[in-house]
Amino acid sequence: MPTASIPAASLKTFGQRLLSASWQEGACRGFGLLPFWSTRQIDIPLVRRQPTHREAYGHAWKDDYSWMECTGKAFDKHLDQEKQYAKQHFQQSKKLLACLRKELETKEQSQLATFPERWGKFSYRTEQSKARPLPTYLRTDLQGHEQVILDVNHIQAKSAFVSVGQVKLSADQQIMAYTVDKDGSEAFEVRLQSIEGPVNELDTLADVSSIEWAGSSALVYTQPDAQGRPFRVMKHRLGEQQERDVCLLQEDNEDCFLALAMTDSAYVTINSNSKTASEVHLLSCADPDQPLRLVQPRTAGLQYFVSHSQEQLYILTNANGAANYQLMTAPLHTPCSAHWKPLVPERPGTAVEDLEVYASHALLYERQQGRPAVSVLNLLAQTSKAAESQQQAAGEVQDSLSASTSKQQQTAHVVVEVRNELRNSQRQHHELEQRLQDEEDQQAVLQQQQQHHHQQQLGATTAEHPQLAQQPQLATLGFPSWALSIQPGANPDYHTHTVRLHVASPVHPQHVYDYHLDTGQLQLLGAEQLHRHDPEQYVCQVQYASAADGTQVPLTVLHKKGMPLNGSHPALLTVYGAYGISLETGFEPERLVLLDMGWVIALAHVRGGGELGRRWHAAGRLLHKMNSLVDLEACLDHLLQQGYSREGLVGVQAASAGGLLVGALLNRRPHDLLAAIVRVPFVDFLTSMTQPELPLTVHEYGEWGNPADPAVLRQMRELCPYQNIHTAEYPPVLATCSVTDPRVPVWGPAKWVAKLRQHQIGPSPILLLSSSDTGHYAHEADLLENSALEYAFLIDAFQKKHDTSNLNPS
Repeated sequence: MPTASIPAASLKTFGQRLLSASWQEGACRGFGLLPFWSTRQIDIPLVRRQPTHREAYGHAWKDDYSWMECTGKAFDKHLDQEKQYAKQHFQQSKKLLACLRKELETKEQSQLATFPERWGKFSYRTEQSKARPLPTYLRTDLQGHEQVILDVNHIQAKSAFVSVGQVKLSADQQIMAYTVDKDGSEAFEVRLQSIEGPVNELDTLADVSSIEWAGSSALVYTQPDAQGRPFRVMKHRLGEQQERDVCLLQEDNEDCFLALAMTDSAYVTINSNSKTASEVHLLSCADPDQPLRLVQPRTAGLQYFVSHSQEQLYILTNANGAANYQLMTAPLHTPCSAHWKPLVPERPGTAVEDLEVYASHALLYERQQGRPAVSVLNLLAQTSKAAESQQQAAGEVQDSLSASTSKQQQTAHVVVEVRNELRNSQRQHHELEQRLQDEEDQQAVLQQQQQHHHQQQLGATTAEHPQLAQQPQLATLGFPSWALSIQPGANPDYHTHTVRLHVASPVHPQHVYDYHLDTGQLQLLGAEQLHRHDPEQYVCQVQYASAADGTQVPLTVLHKKGMPLNGSHPALLTVYGAYGISLETGFEPERLVLLDMGWVIALAHVRGGGELGRRWHAAGRLLHKMNSLVDLEACLDHLLQQGYSREGLVGVQAASAGGLLVGALLNRRPHDLLAAIVRVPFVDFLTSMTQPELPLTVHEYGEWGNPADPAVLRQMRELCPYQNIHTAEYPPVLATCSVTDPRVPVWGPAKWVAKLRQHQIGPSPILLLSSSDTGHYAHEADLLENSALEYAFLIDAFQKKHDTSNLNPS
């Protein structure tokens, strides 16, 4: 690998020399310096243009490709032509693809098995191998007998496409329920099977979104409406026909989705969530026939999530302006917000992302200054402190009452003496009698005040007792400094003494820890081992790019150690930036292929994501969405200014909502980009958001805004990748879409690719790969092949860029 700036004459073979130097000896023997592409001309699909006048909310525009939205046979034929065109393009890189597949396989473990997690008398684990790449679920009893309870490979073998979603065990661990998606549409069916002894199939339920057990004999599940929104919760009794299932709750507000979660095995929470408000009901697992219990009615702007332990609710909420969430408690029998008491207040620089409550402790999954962290709260200690506080308050009240009683006795004694004096003298004195009455009235008032004060003190919060107001003792777990991803394990046992945690970074494979709740010990169980991989050979840093408004945008940068920062290296910039979801910084072994070839990989944590909490999200949504694009540009400029790459050598990559940002960046700065790879991109933004009849559109108003607002509509028009395509020399573009995708309509990427190609004045290919059954998410079995195609596309773009530079040096 060269150690200085590469002269123009060397650019042509730079990629090949990186390959031959970095890959295993002989992996690409015979490939040598052959180019990755052929000069043979491939016929570009002819796409029918049918200008259509469109209008929405006072804005009118022309759309040449709106006919695709009707889908049908003509559109199916068009997708097939696009797929054939893309396949012909990749056929010219088949040797490169073969090398990439082989190299990617070396980055994968030959066999991956999880460490067992105990729940009662069983331990559970999964395993995968090259021969059986999908998970196999196993459990072992106390005598060491192991049983296969679910083999996803076996299910997959029976169908062209099958994706297993949720896997749930009943409370007695005798029945398993799992969801199956047969075509990527996220229209699941539920299969129930007995796993006590030989596996025996039981009931099957159709048209399901999500599931949760209520004890061992009742399964509750959500069902979607015609738009795919989970709007109804049903209860199913084992052995009964689905037609007899009972509706527990129906949510008719189109802004809201229903979701299910288990607390401590005592209650299932039924969560009705919009983008800005929550409402939670509790379903008893001991008696699922009981009426639901409402925690707090929906209130505009109030979001909350509930866990339960020992007759106490633990509530993660933004109440009282805690944008990054605080932890509050309430008695189970008086759960409304009037009874919520603060336990862990919102803390500067810390955003709470999730909560797990066990019998003795609670774990808060957080981001502290943008980095993942886990804090632990000892609930038993909190209960003990609360009891001490109550006891101390009761003691103070008793002392106060004793003093009050003494005073009352003195007063009574005075009254008796005065009355005796009156009787003995037989005189009626009006003023003295009035004095007696006043003394008795004061005595009654004093007694009433003392009783009221007694009640207040017994129920007082620490805020009402400054002398008792102490912050709960949170312990933040001490993971290695490189840890940039922390994920909980299954942790199914409410009474557990250990909590399973998975820790990784972009260059560190997953490390598995057990945290011992009783002792506070953090125990490393082991780590994934990859052939010839040494994390110390890579640099992984969180840097900050300066946006135009001065905002510092986190940027995770990866590259080989010792690489000169001379602007000569190709880079891949990845972004998401929506819904408050953080761009994951865990370990993805396929990235090592590019890193070993001398590429720089950067992850842009732009506003709209959740890396710096909910305020960071709010700064990149609704009328602030343009900030996400501004931040992405800042990250691109940072890579160029710091010498990681140079104009024209930075590829960009995104999926779904992140595709909106990449599409907008392509329109703004096509000459600065090497290539763009977008998976199921949300690029026909304006068309989708101005059609409320489409699935999810109304619900999405909370993220993107309602186009009925002129300011929102104006921003949508400015951002929309499809609307802002213009005549330019665009870089190579690879897009994917799926016919069964319920989130991004298949016609969105198809229209975008057609319009891009219409306005393309350069030679770079613009490709569309469609699928008939993968839906919004790639199938696990396809990940390696998808990575090989994407990396081949990037390397091909890099080679062609250098070949052109060699012919026309700048």
